[in-house]
Amino acid sequence: MKRPLVIIGCCVLAAISLVLLIPTLVVGFEGGFRWRGVCSEVSPDGQFQVIVIKRMAFPANEWVDPSVVVRVDFREAATHRVVASGQALLVEDSDFDAPAVQWVSGQARVTGFDRRKHQSLTLGPRHHNAH
Repeated sequence: MKRPLVIIGCCVLAAISLVLLIPTLVVGFEGGFRWRGVCSEVSPDGQFQVIVIKRMAFPANEWVDPSVVVRVDFREAATHRVVASGQALLVEDSDFDAPAVQWVSGQARVTGFDRRKHQSLTLGPRHHNAH
């Protein structure tokens, strides 16, 4: 009598695990965990460049509108060396919007990429800061 209960319990546990893994498997199969370029902008003086990229968060919480990670790299335009970087987690991919970059005193403030929480990132050659 115990053996059939153990087998049924294992099957139920396997089915639950599969249901929880399906979003991650689907997003992974579609390449959603790779970083994808969103936008790039060079500072008015041509010294620095801001690159905005995003990817699905791992593990995926759903395959229809999963969470995403947005990363902003602040780098030297001539050498492409990253001097500062910041990232933000968005609850759903549909929360993502085209970012705006404002250049002030050698720093870049990236805003408008998060419709839900209105997060922003300020990056410069010596520091980075998330709001």
